[in-house]
Amino acid sequence: MSQQADLDRTLLFSLRSAFVQTLQAKAVLTLTRDNLAYYDGLLVVSRDRFQAGDIARVDLNRPGAAARPVRSRYADRETNLRTSKIQLLTLLNDRTPVEQFDVAGPFEFPERILPLEEFRGIAMMRGRT
Repeated sequence: MSQQADLDRTLLFSLRSAFVQTLQAKAVLTLTRDNLAYYDGLLVVSRDRFQAGDIARVDLNRPGAAARPVRSRYADRETNLRTSKIQLLTLLNDRTPVEQFDVAGPFEFPERILPLEEFRGIAMMRGRT
């Protein structure tokens, strides 16, 4: 019986970890997408300023150079999200195509951190159920 309980706890921990990892990958990809949108807007403004004669050509190229590493990280972050989804689907033994699978939930840290004793109490209560 205790081996079964250990397996259940391990599976639940793995599922929760995979879920949080997927949420994190999704949040990081969203942030990278927002950064790219910012750089794209900056490029438009820089082109307009260049055409108006407000900035030199060297200043026109700076936002594009700054955006290149962000664009390459975007592809990496897409891969990370896909990998996280695959891991979660595998743990769930779910055959849903990765493109159709999504997770949702808050990915944030609480303002108040509970004292260690309170966490122990919560863990002890859950261990009894």
